[in-house]
Amino acid sequence: NLWFLADHADHVWGVVACPEALAAAQDLMFSRRVTDRVTLQVGDVRQLPVADAMVDLVVDTYTSQHLDWGDHALAYAEYRRVLRPGGQLLLQHLARGTTLDGATDMGGWTYDQLPAIFPGVSPVCVPDKAALLIALGRAGLRPRFVRGLARRYDDGTVADYLVVEA
Repeated sequence: NLWFLADHADHVWGVVACPEALAAAQDLMFSRRVTDRVTLQVGDVRQLPVADAMVDLVVDTYTSQHLDWGDHALAYAEYRRVLRPGGQLLLQHLARGTTLDGATDMGGWTYDQLPAIFPGVSPVCVPDKAALLIALGRAGLRPRFVRGLARRYDDGTVADYLVVEA
């Protein structure tokens, strides 16, 4: 998403979880010719290395769902801290009760196999809409828009997402 956003913003800042992801993201930014508008660094969304009220838009695209449920409010509070007054959060999160929830098969692998496939990535946390809204509220975010979106894959699985704008 960073390279796309860089085409529509003066500057984009991104945080990645590890040096390997940083190198891959930097290579992608170079190939898309947006390195002059993108700053990347290794960090943790629960403790962002950004000053208060410095960001107009926070985009969490399936990032917080890899946190333990107890850490969601920490990440959301960080998002609120770095947002300027009037700034927005776009949160995309898998929804509970879908074919991608739990240990359901997805293309030959299941979420209980995730640690072996993606070392260092915690299992996916898939709350229901009510729980997600409570966590956002605890962080001081008031969602203005919550919408479920569904994507059907060729193998018949369906990924349902909650898209939250706060």
